[in-house]
Amino acid sequence: CPQMPLTLGVDYSDVSHMVSVAQSHMGHFPWDEIGEWAVEEVRANFNYGGRPESWPPLANGQDAHLIDTGALQNSVDYVVKNNGVDIEPGLDYGEHHILGHGNLPVRDYMVIPQEAMSALDDIITDFLNDTFD
Repeated sequence: CPQMPLTLGVDYSDVSHMVSVAQSHMGHFPWDEIGEWAVEEVRANFNYGGRPESWPPLANGQDAHLIDTGALQNSVDYVVKNNGVDIEPGLDYGEHHILGHGNLPVRDYMVIPQEAMSALDDIITDFLNDTFD
């Protein structure tokens, strides 16, 4: 099954030269820190049974936390790319939960809720403050 990454990135198409110059003076953008934060947020969706809205219950009526062995939750990871970071859904069968499959309802765990985005702002703000202080 093809992987369906959640991509967090920056579109530099209009200002690529200015960004290259700025990056050479700023050091390295904190993509690893952003990737670690995003993976933590995606993995937390399993603990909550879906965010911002709960996932449909399992066929036996139990809450759908999608945690049996923890393999799917722990397989979510990130890869730093040129101007961004991809959050990857992990094991191939995760796609069946993300999209729904047969009788399996959609339980998209590759979501970062809006209320969590302030932490991303903090990471970027800290980086800029450290760079330009």
